[in-house]
Amino acid sequence: MGADTEQSLEPPLTDLEREVFDWLLARPAVAAAMKLAFGGRQADAEVAIECELEELLGPAERGCAASETALGEEQPVVPAEPVGVACEAAPGTDHDHSGHAPASKRPRLAEADPAVAGQWLARSQRLLEADTARSAERARSLELAGSTQEQERMPMVAPLYWKIDLPGVSKVFTQRGILPANRTPVEHPHATLLYIGGSSDDHQAAALSNLPVEQFRSMRKALEALQGSTVEVRMTEVVVEENVACARVSLPPGVPCANEVPHVTLWTKAGVPARYANEVLEELKAGRTEGITRVPLPVPKCLKGKITLEHSSGVSSKTKQV
Repeated sequence: MGADTEQSLEPPLTDLEREVFDWLLARPAVAAAMKLAFGGRQADAEVAIECELEELLGPAERGCAASETALGEEQPVVPAEPVGVACEAAPGTDHDHSGHAPASKRPRLAEADPAVAGQWLARSQRLLEADTARSAERARSLELAGSTQEQERMPMVAPLYWKIDLPGVSKVFTQRGILPANRTPVEHPHATLLYIGGSSDDHQAAALSNLPVEQFRSMRKALEALQGSTVEVRMTEVVVEENVACARVSLPPGVPCANEVPHVTLWTKAGVPARYANEVLEELKAGRTEGITRVPLPVPKCLKGKITLEHSSGVSSKTKQV
């Protein structure tokens, strides 16, 4: 019992043996022979392996024979046989050009020692499976690294605010000459409906708009249902202050707005944030008159715009509403 167990244990491969196995498995003929063996054609695989070994060892054998030949004597050239084909000698010959018995009369590897051939095939299979697993792991690692790098290159996109785009505003005031000549109109005029500030936390986003969280969620849900819809707004008055100018607007029923006074910012002085218009309108509502010019429109101007969600890259959630 102990002897059988001892015989069944295979000694571990040395580094040199592993390198030799890897080198052999990298040869196309050996790889083809392994496929034959795994496919149940072990006899064909053994013949192919034997021929490949003879092909590899042939130069060394011929080199030994050549060393015994007189210098200057012309040596016959022995053409290499195709790999994977059973090695056969020409009819009627008992020896090849090197003086050895032809391959067809030599004992096959399996016939000489079937246990050694089986052990070699088993080890080769394990090495091939291990190499395949390592290759697959390397491929997965490269794919994961590429995906991570791609994600790092992609900017973070966060929701900034819900709005009504009103591109026609700038055209109206430019044509009428209402805005001062030394002021630059806002590039993308819009009416802000609900500010989110890039935050993924409802409580934090609601605080930015000074709303209870439930009201914030209700307004967001209503705007999500209206996303992409075109609505009509009416401009009723232009408010001008030293640092900012804006137009008050009237929204259609059913369109929520977190701002106490819905408006469109027209221009701001250099260095003044657009949100300053909120402060001016709130002060105006509270009774401020100094430094503010109000220009009521005799006939409200109707403009159409689309409800959309503005996104921004890397937005700070601490930024206040615009």
